[in-house]
Amino acid sequence: MTVSHIPIVTVTYNSVELITELLSSLRKHYANTVYVIDGSSAEYASDIGAAVAEFPHTHFHHFDFICSWGCNFYN
Repeated sequence: MTVSHIPIVTVTYNSVELITELLSSLRKHYANTVYVIDGSSAEYASDIGAAVAEFPHTHFHHFDFICSWGCNFYN
């Protein structure tokens, strides 16, 4: 197994700009599969999903609750 076989998981919340910068930087160096876990409100989720779709081997998963520092299931 090499580094390129290890999937990357990242979390985002209401920030199209930050996830775009992260994925742009990541793609300069790695082609790993990336899973973007999103806990944004509906008003941001569609824009974040569209931004993520621009990057190859990247998957967007939106949840209707905050998923940072562990998912907050009490919302």
